[in-house]
Amino acid sequence: MENSEKETNSPEVLPEKENSDVTVEVEISGSEVTIEESQAENLSETENNSDTGQKEQKIIADKTKNRKNKDTKTQEKQEDIPEQEKMPKEKAMEVLEAILFANGDEVYFDQFAKIIGYSVKEATKIVDEYAKLYDTEAFPRGIKLIRYEKCCQLATKPELAEQVTAMIGIRGEPQLSPAAMETLAIIAYNQPVTRAYIEQVRRVDSTRPITVLLDRELIEEKGRLEVIGRPRLFGTTQNFLRTFGITSLDQLPSLDLFNVD
Repeated sequence: MENSEKETNSPEVLPEKENSDVTVEVEISGSEVTIEESQAENLSETENNSDTGQKEQKIIADKTKNRKNKDTKTQEKQEDIPEQEKMPKEKAMEVLEAILFANGDEVYFDQFAKIIGYSVKEATKIVDEYAKLYDTEAFPRGIKLIRYEKCCQLATKPELAEQVTAMIGIRGEPQLSPAAMETLAIIAYNQPVTRAYIEQVRRVDSTRPITVLLDRELIEEKGRLEVIGRPRLFGTTQNFLRTFGITSLDQLPSLDLFNVD
């Protein structure tokens, strides 16, 4: 009888072992789940950072592409202008003033040359002569003719900005951040430069400042560096010169002025 009872009770020990084994497996399984979740979180964070960088890079690429499209359309517009017969110089000056007033933007010398029937060099000389006559002591004006390397434009005089703003309610754009100004200075004095060069000088990621400068049309893509990856080269724009009140990069302050002993 005792043997019978022992034989009858002995199977009951097996479920305990099975339960014990199951418990161990669950604990191990739970540990694995925790590890997998942790790895997933780290992976997700890495992917998010990567996505952010890719989005910022896409913004830069899109803005550069838009700028290129704009320049291409301007070039096509220039090519569509038919060449005219050569007109008297005085008449050409009148035409220049009318075009500047109606256009409201810069007028390129090659465009103007086709309209008046002169060579680009001759048209540029006419612009220079007109600029000298435009604002005289005998007849002072509130606007001035700004001459750049390849174009010219009418603009209000800086000293009248307060009155003009009060009259027509122009709201200026927010000032550039120190990071954007620093990035712009690096580009202006070293152009054309890559983003990697800018970041090497600043020792910090410069994607955001570059995006802001592209959005303000203060810089643009100038081509590609012929190395592995072909990174973009950035340089300043015509709007950069206009914004800072200069007509060429030669008028930038010398870097020697910023040297500190």
